[in-house]
Amino acid sequence: MAPPALEEMVETYKSNDSDRTVSVSGSGSTDSERTPVRVDSQDSQLSMREWDIPYDELKIEEPIGTGQFGTVYRGNWHGDVAIKVLNMDYLDDEKTLEAFKLEVATFRKTRHENLVLFMGACMKLPRLAIVTSMCKGNTLYTHIHLRRDKFNMNKTTIVAQQISQGMGYLHARGIVHKDLKSKNIFLENGKVVITDFGLFSVTKLCFGNRKGDGLSIPPGWLCYLAPEIIRSLRVRQKHDEEELPFTKASDVYAFG
Repeated sequence: MAPPALEEMVETYKSNDSDRTVSVSGSGSTDSERTPVRVDSQDSQLSMREWDIPYDELKIEEPIGTGQFGTVYRGNWHGDVAIKVLNMDYLDDEKTLEAFKLEVATFRKTRHENLVLFMGACMKLPRLAIVTSMCKGNTLYTHIHLRRDKFNMNKTTIVAQQISQGMGYLHARGIVHKDLKSKNIFLENGKVVITDFGLFSVTKLCFGNRKGDGLSIPPGWLCYLAPEIIRSLRVRQKHDEEELPFTKASDVYAFG
């Protein structure tokens, strides 16, 4: 004879796939008597492993861009990709690794035609890297400042609309870009592709230099910063816990 069935089993899934709460009640229970049981889902761990790319599987080719916290290389991983290898001079501890994994967990859920396609990441110290689709076009910076291309009002409006669409998608998912600028916006056959969104390393741009006597500010960065960000600039120690106050509003300022 089959065992008696439970009268009720309710599974409530949170918005992310890493946490699960299950409430189980017997025949005599009421809502107040049900005991929520927190179950650690293995789905999230399995999913993260799916996005973890062994570094030695990457074929790294010539550099196509560089910054204080990493270098972007043309590469190959089951096709052409862009590989951002993070500079480990600043990212060298387990706490940083956990922060990096949290960013990866966010990136893997982003899918939008105006955002670069996230393909995976190398998540084992000492070599951390982010792998994305390769942007085929030129940056907005190249079009405006190097090639001196002239954009008529119609094209300007279309570009602005597409940037807004991509940024609106990020903000709807609670992601702050933190580094929106013309060098991080590509134009591919008339379509805008936004890159480098949400990278946690951007919040650490104000470490002191190796001599500890000055700020390290990337060229052309200040003009995109909202006043509240500029007011927060100061020489920071390597393990300073305070981050710059990037918000959706500071992204809107950078867009303007």
